[in-house]
Amino acid sequence: MKYKQLLASLLIGGAILTAGVNVHASSIDDQIKQNQTQLTQVKQQEQSLTAQLQAVMNKITENKTKEENFSKALLKEKLDYQALKDRISALTKRYEKKKQSIEAISNPTTYLAETNKIIDLKDQINNLKAILPKYEPQIASFEVSVAYYQQQRLASENQRNQLATQLQQVSQQDASLQSTLQKLDQQKAEAEKQQAKQAQTQATGFASPLATNLVVSSGFGQREDPNGVSGTQHDGIDLVGQLDQSVFAARDGKVVMTGTDKSAGNYIIIQHDNGFYSYYLHLNHILVKTNDSVLVGQEIGKMGTTGNSTGVHLHFGLAHTANWKEFVDPAPYLKIS
Repeated sequence: MKYKQLLASLLIGGAILTAGVNVHASSIDDQIKQNQTQLTQVKQQEQSLTAQLQAVMNKITENKTKEENFSKALLKEKLDYQALKDRISALTKRYEKKKQSIEAISNPTTYLAETNKIIDLKDQINNLKAILPKYEPQIASFEVSVAYYQQQRLASENQRNQLATQLQQVSQQDASLQSTLQKLDQQKAEAEKQQAKQAQTQATGFASPLATNLVVSSGFGQREDPNGVSGTQHDGIDLVGQLDQSVFAARDGKVVMTGTDKSAGNYIIIQHDNGFYSYYLHLNHILVKTNDSVLVGQEIGKMGTTGNSTGVHLHFGLAHTANWKEFVDPAPYLKIS
């Protein structure tokens, strides 16, 4: 059974149906196991992607650091190269100026001194020009390195984005599976409750009409009516509870009557396949209607204090007819001693 079919088969109030057939907790267990297997696989994939993403992030940092270092080295080399060319240009201008001015010197001593300066300048220029070619291959090498590590960084960043997208998708699958498991766990608990009620009906004929422990405030048989309205025969048992507490069908059956009575208040009568009719009196709300088919454990009403009642409780009765006659003590059928 697919999960959506299973989910659609779970009805509010603990009644679990699939085309009228009870769904057992074991079938939900299969779904839980499948989802747990998928969740384990997804978590492994999540861990793998997280590890890959961390490795790529480390690679990005490494490439970025190298790119920045080579960029700084490239910039320094270019600045030094430009400074050297500027120095050569400045010396060349001085050299040309002195060459032009020396022709006007008539003093032999001064002429010799200026000639030596010109020779000096020419040597400096030649020495600097000899250094100049060494910068060009170094600059080219740094440019290649910068471009390489930039390309590596961009490739790693693209890989990071892809991994981050995959990780987000896997994380969403993780969250979806966990949510599904939580719902299935709840459904399993409801199914187990349903099966427990069915087991009880097989053992005693009827399941408890309340989810809480059954506490009898007034038993079956002879008693004085606290309000002095009804007779001395009490045709059921009064079960303690809270206002609007859920009241459940005690056995599979068909609703044969619902209504409001001065004494019984809001009531429901259900016909069962074992020859009995179950009665539910003094309800605050009725949640079913005549001719409805109900399952054991299905919510049919809310506890109240309507009709001839001294306080909130459920009057539960069992009879062989639907006309308020032939009642029997329901306590033994509910295993109440």
